[in-house]
Amino acid sequence: MRNFCFSQALRVVDCHETAEEAAQEAIVRAWRHQGSCRQPDQPFGWLRRIAHNEAVRVASRRPNEVLVEEPLASPAEPPGDDDALENRLLFSGILGTLSQADQELAYLRYYEDLTCANLAEHFGLSEATVKVRLHRLRGRLRKRLEDQT
Repeated sequence: MRNFCFSQALRVVDCHETAEEAAQEAIVRAWRHQGSCRQPDQPFGWLRRIAHNEAVRVASRRPNEVLVEEPLASPAEPPGDDDALENRLLFSGILGTLSQADQELAYLRYYEDLTCANLAEHFGLSEATVKVRLHRLRGRLRKRLEDQT
């Protein structure tokens, strides 16, 4: 939960320290108001909104903070599907068959939830190159999953 809140806060602010504080505040707020979650079996949309709001609130208290303000994912996007896919990949051992570079890319994108811009900066590549690598990675994963079923 902490990594999820932190990654959501990083979508709003440009500072890791601010994102960390916002993630902690979001976790506390979610715990205090857990009864207000309409879908307790799938709380990620609710938690995403709390982390976003906390990041904005924490950043507003810091005069030099830069807001990135990436839009939140649409409510139609089912966050639970990512978790199910991750579990399938982990249990099937498919990630272990990838190259070290692909494993790192998959981990940073889908576990740490870094954006393409953040990945491009991390790897020293253009955003377009990162998008192509992600597209090809998903294709390889899809093919390996299909081969196992």
